[in-house]
Amino acid sequence: MALVTETSSPEPATPAASYDPLSSAAPRSPLTPAQRQDLEAVIGARRELGPEYDDALVASFLDKIDAQITERVRQEVAAQLEAQGGPKRSKDGGGLILALGSLGIAVPLTAIAAETAGPLGMFAAWAGIIAINVANALGRRRR
Repeated sequence: MALVTETSSPEPATPAASYDPLSSAAPRSPLTPAQRQDLEAVIGARRELGPEYDDALVASFLDKIDAQITERVRQEVAAQLEAQGGPKRSKDGGGLILALGSLGIAVPLTAIAAETAGPLGMFAAWAGIIAINVANALGRRRR
């Protein structure tokens, strides 16, 4: 069984030397004026330095483009978050206040419980502190 492939003749290729990606005849480029200027500088540097620097020149140009894209995405996200009323973060700091308060009250409570009820009182005091913090953490997790 022979495999037959159909080939069509490709359109004539445009010689690379006659193709100018920056010419006004080329399709509209999504480049900003600054990006276009950077690209022209890279092409000029390539002409001066030769093809052995192609990889470095392209990497440098792509790094600049990547940084600009990243900045645009950050701006878009910030604008969308602002339009939606900002990020939904808890700003009350209640968890931290409760944790620090628990530690602050644990020391005197432990001393009082150990003095009046012994080790069993100390255990009960710490069990209460732990239960309050765990309940608070589980409540925050559900939100």
